[in-house]
Amino acid sequence: MKKDEILKEIVRLKKILETESLNQHQKLRLNWLIRNYLENPCHLLCSPKFIPEIKKLVNLEYDLIHAGPKNDKNQQELEKIKIKHETLNNQVQEEKEKLTEIYWSDPSALPLWAIAAPEELEAAKPRRMLSKAEGRTQELLQLFDDNGGWVFLDQYKTPYVFLPPGINVPMDSGEFDGWMRRIFGERHLSDEMVKTLKGILKGRAFSQDCKVIPLFTRVAEIWEYENFYGDERINFAVEALGWKTRVLYYDLGDGRAVRITSKGWSVVTPPILFRRFSHQKPQVEPKQFQPGHDIGEDVYKLLDFVNLPWTKIASGEGLLSDQQALNLVWFVAAFFPGFPHPILAVHGPQGSSKSTLLRVLKELLDPSAIQTLPLATTPDQFVLQSHSNWFLPLDNLSHISGEMSDALSRACTGDGMSKRKLYTDGDEFVLSFQRVIGLNGITLVTAAADLLDRSILVYLDRVQGEKRQTEKDFWKKFEKSRPYILGCVFDVLAEVLRTMEEMEWNEKQGQKNSHLPQDLSRMADFHIIGFIIATVLGCKNEFERGYRAALQQQNEEAIAGNPVPQVAVSFMKDKTFWKGPPADLLKEFNLQAEKLGIDTKSRYWPKDPTWLSRRVEKSKTNLEAVGIHLDRNKKGERLITLTKVPLKTSDEKDKDV
Repeated sequence: MKKDEILKEIVRLKKILETESLNQHQKLRLNWLIRNYLENPCHLLCSPKFIPEIKKLVNLEYDLIHAGPKNDKNQQELEKIKIKHETLNNQVQEEKEKLTEIYWSDPSALPLWAIAAPEELEAAKPRRMLSKAEGRTQELLQLFDDNGGWVFLDQYKTPYVFLPPGINVPMDSGEFDGWMRRIFGERHLSDEMVKTLKGILKGRAFSQDCKVIPLFTRVAEIWEYENFYGDERINFAVEALGWKTRVLYYDLGDGRAVRITSKGWSVVTPPILFRRFSHQKPQVEPKQFQPGHDIGEDVYKLLDFVNLPWTKIASGEGLLSDQQALNLVWFVAAFFPGFPHPILAVHGPQGSSKSTLLRVLKELLDPSAIQTLPLATTPDQFVLQSHSNWFLPLDNLSHISGEMSDALSRACTGDGMSKRKLYTDGDEFVLSFQRVIGLNGITLVTAAADLLDRSILVYLDRVQGEKRQTEKDFWKKFEKSRPYILGCVFDVLAEVLRTMEEMEWNEKQGQKNSHLPQDLSRMADFHIIGFIIATVLGCKNEFERGYRAALQQQNEEAIAGNPVPQVAVSFMKDKTFWKGPPADLLKEFNLQAEKLGIDTKSRYWPKDPTWLSRRVEKSKTNLEAVGIHLDRNKKGERLITLTKVPLKTSDEKDKDV
């Protein structure tokens, strides 16, 4: 068509558009014809039938170049893809030439996809009439999107919904149901509509494009481009340089969080990080560090609310005992995720404020409507308890079964625990988390060796009459101090992060951090981070002595609660070396047990040499802690060797620090 013919055609089409009654499809077609005539385009879109094949080839090519190993097979596949690309390009070009001829001869004969944008194509597509229920569902989905809701999966593939102003709730929760009914206002939502809407949103959650975002409970440790926080363009630019830094987040429970870096802390609106539960309470807003105060000074205020004796001198500074330093360090470390935390095992007589200690810690670490918890009776119940609490305050225990002792050990170290989704099916999912645990009882209930090895034992004396106060006065004073204690904890953590960055830099430079403890405990991460915290608080020597004493107490309790190592210690008391077969050792141990008044007919006492060998081997760690080295020869003649080795003195251990 010539230029004047095109102009005449445009005028004709405009008259039709203005004068005749047209449906949406016809109007769209005419508008696009007019626009194309005005712009005189020669670019025509690729036919829809080619698009899926082209996308498939592009994806295959990308995978082979960027993901697959470089080998001959890959090169052959790439050559095949190039040939297919050329064939498709030729077909596309031929079709474009045909469409160009049609364009200049009879534009009205062009297929709609050749001149319309994809989104307008979609709008122009003839649609079937929606039923009333379907129309209602579409309306609800639109309201969900307009109100800022969107879906994602957590690390356990559980569908979650993000709700403004920053709350993440499971899709199957009652809180999400309530939110939907609230945003839909006066529109009546039947249970069937809610179920249908959830089904559609779950489909979105499990679609290919849906994000998987790990969620945390109350505290989180992530790596960010800290110097460029909030600027995604710069973050993208420096990603290749690896300028990441460790950042801690503490959830305040009201849509905000405390963000802690080596440069300090602030209250921010966090990225999607936390899962929240109905029992959780918002935390008070922490108070910033006050100039003129020593860093860590306000943390000492915690000792005013726990039953540990504390001596003050005239200058106002505190003189901490070893146990006080250890407990303060444990408390600050409880805000730091990502490593196993020792279980705080509190015991003492009635009236020694054991429950009050757990309640105070709960309010500071993880406020909840439920201040203390009973120990679950089944592993499934314990998984639910652990999943929804960062700090588990297990109150007033008298006994821990072997099954629950194992569960506590796994929750401490972060091993996975499985749970059935529903009692009506066999589908299981595995949860993996580390939790901070405190428990109390009149007697020490952590009798199992594995649990003792992961515990810090705390004994509280009965509170004397003159020190007692009413609940109202106690909690009033506590609430006044709580913001300052929290603010000081975050100050300390910022300094700890700065120290850790220096240590990591030293390691990259090949320098050894010789000022750290060299003889680490089994809970090595806690030992190192605890020592750094104690250094910031100014009580590293007290902490180290207190922790060494706690480890020694663990071993003593483990030996006292087990007749085999107890007899072994007594047997080696006047010896430096013994070697012989298990049968001879059983005879010697039977004689020693009678001297100690231990019942050798009890079911806890080994009845044969093999059983004795296993029990001694199981106690190896505890025996070595008190200076008895065990060696078993498993080749040839079976022999057991017990050797007494000298233990390091306190001064020698201090030199390792």
